[in-house]
Amino acid sequence: MEERKLENVAWAVSLAGILLILFISEIAEADEVSISEINEGMEGEEVMFNAEIVKIIQKEGISILDVKDGTGKITVVALGDEALGLSGKDRILIYGDVKIYNGKLEVEASQIKK
Repeated sequence: MEERKLENVAWAVSLAGILLILFISEIAEADEVSISEINEGMEGEEVMFNAEIVKIIQKEGISILDVKDGTGKITVVALGDEALGLSGKDRILIYGDVKIYNGKLEVEASQIKK
C-alpha cells in the first residue's frame, strides 16, 4: 500500500514538473537585439528584433528576406508559410535562431509578426 502511494506521488510530481517546463517555455522570450548586435558568437541562440523588409524572395516552401534596422542588415530565412503575405517595406518583428550559412550570418525565423 505504501509503495502505491509513493508511486502516485512520483507520477504527480513528474507531471507537475513537465507542465511547469512547458509553461515556462511558452512565456520565455528571447531578448530583443538590434541587427548590429547579432554576431557569430550567438550561433544557435534565439533572438528577437524589429526590422524593415528591403527585399523578399518567395519560393515554394521558403522565403528569403533581406531586412534592415537602423543599425545594419541581415538575411532572414523563413521556412513554410511564415512569410506569406509580406512585401517590401513592411515592418516586422522576427523571432529566430542565429545561423551561419556559407560564412555569413543569417536568422532562421521561427515566427514573424507584422
